[in-house]
Amino acid sequence: MEQNNALKLSDVFLLVKKFFNLYKSFKTINYILIISFTTACLLFYFIEKPKYEANASFVLMEGSGSKGGGLASLGSQFGIDIGSLGGQSNSIFTGDNIFDIFKTRRIIENVLLSEFNDEIKGAEKKTFADAYLKMYPSFIKTVILGKQSNIGTFYGYDNKLYADRTKDSILSKIFEKMIKNNLIVQQSNKKGSIIQVKLTTNNELFSKLFTEKLIEEVKTFYLNINNTNTQIVLLNLQKKADSLQGLLYQKSLQSNRLLNANNGLTTYSATEEISQKDKTVTYTLYSEVIKNIELTKMSQAQQTPIFEIVETPRLPLENNKLEFYELLLFGLVGGYILSLLHAIIKYIFI
Repeated sequence: MEQNNALKLSDVFLLVKKFFNLYKSFKTINYILIISFTTACLLFYFIEKPKYEANASFVLMEGSGSKGGGLASLGSQFGIDIGSLGGQSNSIFTGDNIFDIFKTRRIIENVLLSEFNDEIKGAEKKTFADAYLKMYPSFIKTVILGKQSNIGTFYGYDNKLYADRTKDSILSKIFEKMIKNNLIVQQSNKKGSIIQVKLTTNNELFSKLFTEKLIEEVKTFYLNINNTNTQIVLLNLQKKADSLQGLLYQKSLQSNRLLNANNGLTTYSATEEISQKDKTVTYTLYSEVIKNIELTKMSQAQQTPIFEIVETPRLPLENNKLEFYELLLFGLVGGYILSLLHAIIKYIFI
């Protein structure tokens, strides 16, 4: 048994030795493969565009206090369910919802159609969409049926007021490309609550400004949704206060006329008393409504979530383009592996 095992082991060594002898016999081909692959990797270094990564992070903290209580009772006076403020509206940014909101077409397009200031004196005004197309000139050839198209500028374009099918199509393609290749939204760590936003493009200033604008757009979107019902309550309370204030002025003028017309006559005493009572009741109601308005504002201030930006991108941004030595090492190792694969194929089939 031991002799058989020794023979099998020696056979393995013979096979390995035979393979390396065959590998050495392809010395010229091996050198060609290694040099060619290494050269291709080094050429890629000069062809590859910069990859400027803008990093920003924020944390969302819910407002203190319950969304029910006094504010809910105020809202019920106008048929509004304020209790929902503490439920679904506050959970809009929980779980994976936050990542989906950052990558919605509405949010991305709002940023793309906003002004991009590249700080070049005398330059024409342009949007982030215009800048993106100039950053990736080959992309314009594929946005519409693989043909280049003269689309003009996106500056001043508002697809909510009027629609341009060509521009909307291009915006859609830019949106898809950015979501797929440029934008990453993730948690800093699994147990943490800090959200990280990363945007990588070949334009340093574009990466920085787009990231900042995107976070501001999401912040505005969220706070507007969160405060919508409260604003409706305040609006209705303010209308009631204005109405009572006008009525109070009328009662004051009426009392003043009665006092001037009295001239000591007792026949006006009953009318004057009624007028004073109406004025007192109106003033009491007005005071209560004003108090409710102030309480609602205080409640809103306490319950409004805090959208705190922790970190914003700062110039100069990190360039994630592969270094020269990294590509050189990759080329040498990759070329050597290719030469080994060539020898293995020859060894098996010859």
